[in-house]
Amino acid sequence: MQTTFTNGLGVSFFGKGVTPGMPAHVANGGTRTIGGTIAASNTNVAKFGCALFVDPTKPSEFIVGPTASATLFRGILMNRNMVNQQMPAHADFVLNETPADAFYQGAIYVEVDGTVAVGDAVYAKADGSLTNDSSGNTAINGIVKEYDASTDLYLVYFDGQF
Repeated sequence: MQTTFTNGLGVSFFGKGVTPGMPAHVANGGTRTIGGTIAASNTNVAKFGCALFVDPTKPSEFIVGPTASATLFRGILMNRNMVNQQMPAHADFVLNETPADAFYQGAIYVEVDGTVAVGDAVYAKADGSLTNDSSGNTAINGIVKEYDASTDLYLVYFDGQF
């Protein structure tokens, strides 16, 4: 039996077994991430599992969602247990100017808006959320591999190509 520890705010350090932004470890399939910081100028909420972009002149300052200057897809904001333990009141997002990891190769669990099917391409909306609708959204080179009904999350594979 697993005991759940909560802090004074009543926020649990343990939660669902799988959360948005959690990588799936696949045998013989490596994952790749790149570190950086959520930019001070970021205007969208940096939720785990959102699409991170960068201005090519500032490659380590992540912006949530594509903007006029942040045009290069860097990866998916990866859920880090260390962040959850250091900032338990922020269980599903990180603050601006916080160190973060962008997941760009391998399989990762994320929320995807729309009527999604296995094999669909994944696109980033302006707010950083993900969808399978290409209309007005930015291609990020992800493919839906499976759906986890118990968590309502999709396992999306990224091949590391930008």
